[in-house]
Amino acid sequence: MHYKLIVLLFLPIFSLAQEKVLKPKYAEGVVSLSQSNEYFREKPSLDFWVLNSYYVGQETDSACSLASVTMVMNAIQAVLQTHNDAELITQEKLIEKVANTDWKDATTSDGEGVALDELVEYVKLTLKTYEIPSYQVSVVHVEDVSTASLLQLRQTLYENEKNPRNFIIANFDQGVFTGDDSYGHYAPVAAYDSKRKRVLILDPDRDWFEPYWVQDELFMKGLATRTAKKNIARGYIAVKF
Repeated sequence: MHYKLIVLLFLPIFSLAQEKVLKPKYAEGVVSLSQSNEYFREKPSLDFWVLNSYYVGQETDSACSLASVTMVMNAIQAVLQTHNDAELITQEKLIEKVANTDWKDATTSDGEGVALDELVEYVKLTLKTYEIPSYQVSVVHVEDVSTASLLQLRQTLYENEKNPRNFIIANFDQGVFTGDDSYGHYAPVAAYDSKRKRVLILDPDRDWFEPYWVQDELFMKGLATRTAKKNIARGYIAVKF
């Protein structure tokens, strides 16, 4: 009887000792939109409202590029106010309509994803396939985290925030923002808060993340990482139309 009582008294202590130690979801310098949304009470942020309307999650671990392009394409159609029989674009519809087998294979559950220079070509092909008029697509590899590079990035983000006909798809190491393992990733930039110097990421990894703000210096560090296979700097794609 006394032996059983002693065991029961010590069980909670043993249970607590065995509990998993949890760490913060994000790295220092990152905060979720749900915890900080004051920017949208101060600014119109046209990119955010049109992109957020079409915020989707990637359907496989390697489909972040496809989810990001799908969000941007829906936003472009909304800005252009396309005709009333234009369907919303889903990831399945987009990949079938574009009909690029390399991109499709790379974004399946067994796929390895796509490199930045590959995605810029898929973006151009998508814009052409959907007959978007007068578009421009450029790619920037962020090679360093120098002061000059940061100033240039801030200027690009500032101009993008002012222009509703300009979208950015960022290519970064997600681990820089989350504190987890290194992992190449894509997501649209939804807003730039120049006052607080932070970037809003619409992360398509919806199993784990919501929209989150990243301090622009940390954002640049995530962009300036390099791919494991070919040692190529990541960066971003800018789409103007």
